[in-house]
Order: sequence, then C-alpha cells, then structure tokens
Amino acid sequence: MKKKGLLLILLSSMLLSACGGGDPATSSSEESASSESSLSSREPIPVSSVELTLEKTEVTVGDEIGFSVSVFPENADEKEVSLRASEEGFVEIKQSTILALKAGTVDIIATSADGLKSSVKTLVIQERRTFVSDQQFLNDLPSDAFATGTYPEGDSWGFSDAGTVGIDKQRFETETLYPVPEGATEYAAKDYGIAPGAENNVGKLINLLSSLQGVEGTKVVRFEGLTYEFGNSITASSLKDVYLVGEENTKFVFTGWMSFIVLTECENFHINGITFDIDPSPTITGVIDHVEEDASNGYVYVKVDEGYDLTDETYSRYSLKKTGSYAEYYFDEEYQAYVPDRSGNLYYNPGLKNLEYSSETKLLKCTLSKSFAYCTYKTPPVGKVVGIAFQVYENHGFYFKNCVNTHMEDVTTYTVGGMGMRTDNGKNLYLNRVRFIREPGTKRLLTCTADILHTCNLSGEAIFTNCELEGSHDDAINVKSFYTKITAIRNNVVSVAQTQNEVTIGFDVGDEVDVYDPTGLKYKDTFVVQKVEQIGTSFDLTLDKVVPSRGSVSYLGFSLGNATKAVHLTLDNTWIKNKRNRGILLQGRDSVIKNCTFQNVNMGAVQILGVDDVFKEAIVPKNIRVENTKFLQCWDDLSVFTWDASGKSTPGTLQHVTIENNYFYRGVGSSVYLKGVGDVSVKNNFFQERYAKAYSVRADFVEDIRLEDNAYYLEGQGGYNFASISSNATGVTQSGNAQKGTL
Repeated sequence: MKKKGLLLILLSSMLLSACGGGDPATSSSEESASSESSLSSREPIPVSSVELTLEKTEVTVGDEIGFSVSVFPENADEKEVSLRASEEGFVEIKQSTILALKAGTVDIIATSADGLKSSVKTLVIQERRTFVSDQQFLNDLPSDAFATGTYPEGDSWGFSDAGTVGIDKQRFETETLYPVPEGATEYAAKDYGIAPGAENNVGKLINLLSSLQGVEGTKVVRFEGLTYEFGNSITASSLKDVYLVGEENTKFVFTGWMSFIVLTECENFHINGITFDIDPSPTITGVIDHVEEDASNGYVYVKVDEGYDLTDETYSRYSLKKTGSYAEYYFDEEYQAYVPDRSGNLYYNPGLKNLEYSSETKLLKCTLSKSFAYCTYKTPPVGKVVGIAFQVYENHGFYFKNCVNTHMEDVTTYTVGGMGMRTDNGKNLYLNRVRFIREPGTKRLLTCTADILHTCNLSGEAIFTNCELEGSHDDAINVKSFYTKITAIRNNVVSVAQTQNEVTIGFDVGDEVDVYDPTGLKYKDTFVVQKVEQIGTSFDLTLDKVVPSRGSVSYLGFSLGNATKAVHLTLDNTWIKNKRNRGILLQGRDSVIKNCTFQNVNMGAVQILGVDDVFKEAIVPKNIRVENTKFLQCWDDLSVFTWDASGKSTPGTLQHVTIENNYFYRGVGSSVYLKGVGDVSVKNNFFQERYAKAYSVRADFVEDIRLEDNAYYLEGQGGYNFASISSNATGVTQSGNAQKGTL
C-alpha cells in the first residue's frame, strides 16, 4: 500500500572554494589537503533546532498550501529533514506543498536526520462548505436522515457545525472496518456438503465448526451467493479466529422459529456478508376487517396480507405459549413509512389474550383485554394497518454468551422471533453495517419481536457503526448490567447478592465499585476491590476502605454496581427508525452517540438513565456525549435521568453529559429532559418545534446545568419558553439561547 504523508527533504550544503593566485594545480591540491585536514580535525556541528513553517494552519479540504523548513545552525553538517503527518489519510505531502485530503486535525512533523530535533505544527482541515439560503437550509435539514453538507447564509442557527448533523451517507453505505484478513485458511462450505437444497445443513456446519476448535490461525468458512436453509440453530463453542463469510446474495433462511447462531466462549468470531430470515415469519401484517366488543374485550378481525400462510402449523403453536404483540400503524407522508400509532392500540401479552385464525374466513381474530394496564383500549377503525407478532422473547437471532471480540459486518436480518442480538457477559462487541430492517418489496412492518441489540453485562467496548435498526417491538438498543445488593458488612468486607437471575454480575481484583442509596438513588462512595471470594452467585468483596455499617449511615441493603465492568458504547453514524419503543436505553459509561438519526421513534428516542426499580439495571452512566445527531418526529427525543423505585431523584447522581450540535425536529413531549443529574452541558443545538410546544428543555432535581448558545424556531406562536426549570433545580445557567424567528 502506498502511504501518503511522508517526504524526505535533503537540504545540501556546498563547500565553496576561494580562488587565489599561483599555480592552479598546486593551489587546488594544497587547498584540498588543507580542507581535508581541517575537516578531520574539527568537531562535528550537530543540528540544534528545526523550524517548520506552514503557509496556513487552517485550510479546507482540497486546499494546497506551501511550507518551509529551516535547520539551525546554518552550518550544521547534516541538514537532511524528514516531513510526515501524525495520521495517514488527512494530507498528501509533496515536494514543496501539502494537499488537504479530508476534514480533521493533524500534526505536521519535521524531524532532523538523527531524530533528535523536531518541529510540530497543527493543521486544522475543514470540510469544503456550500452555503444555501436560510429557507433552503430549513427545508433541507429535516428532509432525510443524512447530513446535508450545506450551511445557512444567516447566523443564529445554534449549530457549531451545521453541515455535519446526521449520517454521513458514504460511510453508511460503503465503509469497511472488519475485512477478512489475507492469508487465512479457507474452508468452502460446499466441500463439506453445505449447499442449497442439501439435507441437514445445520448439522454439517456445526461439525465443520467443531473441527476448527484448537486449529491455529485465521479460519474462513466461505459460502456462495446462494440461499441456504437451516432447520435448527447453528451452535458453536470455544472457537477462536473464525469467520463465516458470504458473497453477494448469500442468504440463510431458518425454517422454524429459532435462534440463528448461538456462540459460547468464542473469541474473535466474525460474521460477514450474510442475510438472515425466517420462513414462516413470526411476525405478520394485515388490515382490520371488522371489530366486535363486549364488556371485557375487543375482538379485532384482521385480513392478513398475502405472503403469510397462517394455516402453517407453526402459527397454531401460539396457543401453547400465549406471548405476542399487536400494534396499529399510521402512514407518515413526510418520511413515507408506517409508524406504530401511539394514539391507537399497542398491545402485548397479557393484554393480547389470544390469536386465532380461521381458514374459512381467512381472518385472524385478535383478542385485546380492555383492562390491560399499559394501554387504554380504543375501538380501531376498519382498514387500519396492523402488525402482529406470535412471539416476544422466545428466541434471540444471534446469541453470544461469554464471548470476546465478536464482530459482524455487512449483515442483514429481516425477522426475529425475539431479540435480534443478545450478549450475556463477555467483552467487546463490534458491529458495522449491520441492518435489522423491513424486507424491501414486502409489507413487513415488525422486524424483531423484542429488542434489536441487547447487551447484558458486556464489559469493555461496544462499537456500533453504520447500522440501520428498524421496526422492533421493544428497544432498538439496550445496553445494561445489574446492581448487586449489599447483604452484610464486616469492616471493609461486604457480601453482595445478585438482584436478577439473567446473568451473574462478577468481580475481579482491581475493579472499582460504586455504592448507591436505593432511596433517591443517591451516590455514596466508590471502592476498589482487593480480594474476591465467590459463594455460588454471591460474592464476598474485600474493599480498600471500611464500609459504614451502623445506624443511619449504614450501607446495608444499598445497591452496588461494578463500574469497571460497565460497557463503553460508541454509537456512530447509525439510523434508528419507525418503531414502537425506545431507540436506545443507555446504561454504560464513557460513551458517545454521534452522527446518528432517530426517526419516528415512540416512547423515547434516547434514554440515558440510572434507575433503581424492580429491574435493578445498572450502572448509573457517567461521561456521555450526544453530538451531531438528528431527532426527527420522535416522542421525547433525549432524556437523561435517574430515580428510585418510587420515582424520587437526587440532583447530581448522573454526571458529566454533553449534548452538542444536535437537531431536534417536530418532536412530541420534551426535546431534552433532565432529572437527577449534574454537570450537564446543552449547547449549540437547534430546535425546530411544533406550534403547540411549551418548551424545549425541561430540568427537574438537577444541579450545574448549562444551556448555552442554542437556537430555536417555532412553527407558529404560543406560550413558549426555551427551558422549563423547576424549583428543585439549582445552578442552572442560560446564555446565548435565541429564537431564530419566522422565515
């Protein structure tokens, strides 16, 4: 690979001879001897310093600037200098100029030949900007999920960098981060009897994977660009450096409601370039034919869309499980998509009491309880579009248990009868161009019957880039762990018990643990684990200092979370859309959400939270950034909050959050909601609000909140104030926030 950004400059010194009288030959010979004698007898003259000068230090992509390098002293023996950039790809260094290739900040470094002296200059490269009228900018900004790359002519738009808000389209469609390495050992699936129409594909693939246990080096199992059927889940354990790789049009179809791939204790496992689906689908769509009611129930009769054969015995098994969901949809003309209708019926078990299909009428009878606690029944209109699931949590499409460094790239899934992906424990998860979407060319509405991406007690980092997550019944992303409960205290030794049975929260020597009072979820202290003793699923932890154990200051019964094991999430350049429940439920630390788009998400597009309720999910987030992101027609765009089981909050529990350079468009509810938090900065955002909006930012039980240099535009007039600050809030400052006005 040719590396750009390195240039060797040779500045040669010339020894000039003085011309004198006498015999030229004799004079030349004598002078030469004298010179050689002088050079051999004097000390070398080293370089004392190098000075790099750039014609400009701020440029735009495509600009080419001059530079110069001076070496001191001028009579130094060695004047050779190397010039390089601190990172590849940002510039091309030529003989006498530097060409800016992409936006960012890069150091240009000039170094003497002996490597002892150098000079560094920082070059800031801006995107090449295109300006449009304010009205055109206002029209373009919400038009789609992607960054417009254009800037308004006028001022007071709030943004610190308007053209970067939203998804980078080129990255989203083409960026490759986890390619198959060269030199790997290839295993062609067809050589092992794995082929379209073959019997027992799953057994043959499992046998192949089992044979790779303990085999050194990178192993690639390669599939042709064809459709493979599987009658059971693909399972594997204790594998290392294995890739499942498809070509264009490689598709895995599972002929039953099951998980696709289940991995246990695998390391560096990759899935690349494969599409996954289920036939028959555990989710269906249709339109309401008619409705009947009695005092207890509503009976909604649905005409099922073509393509779903509900006479298949797989659907009849629903009566044995009684889990599923029912949702009514409206069509969003602006974004040309069906969206779950929050004003309609959104039901799941036990509110959805039964699904019963009649092969005679070809109608599916959906029984909805009028006493369902989480949705008030409304008589739906005939012709309303509905999406129905026959499962909720039964099967996870991809299930990774205690796996390390798991990767997926260019993977598409259409339907899952449960969570799209779940990780239990393990460390590090990397997803790039992973799509859970409605199958193009079909009327499918519901992709995953539960969450799409669900990490439970995953440690290390979760990096999700260029993903498209659509149409799930529950959260698009849920990043979580659990609290443990302090059951005994003996000086600096605490006993902790698990609060949930999903996974066991573990501890290692050196882990930092945080303790919270479950009343008000008030932070108490941080400790370092010095010794660990496990008793079943409980632990005795020896900590670095004494733990209060008596009277009103006792930590007995308090919640303890493993801060070291809390996952660090990066959600980058990702599109989450057209779904019932939250976009992302983030309970990690040192995390960032950037250059994303949340579109038509009901019940909270982004929730960054720490709560101590019946679920006992932990740990309280800290050090979070949300930047360069679009929120398009969501319900409660961005919420950052903490509370206990009764809803009580303590100011300052969740800290260090920056919300910057984001766009909020016509959301319902709060655009930004803050409760039980501290040290939060909301700056350089633009809010385009509906006419009925009363405020954009709501703050309650907070401290040290800074609302700075934001802009807002109201579609019509009303009793609007930019921020609603409760009497329980302290240290809230507002400066530079301005109404853009009516265009």
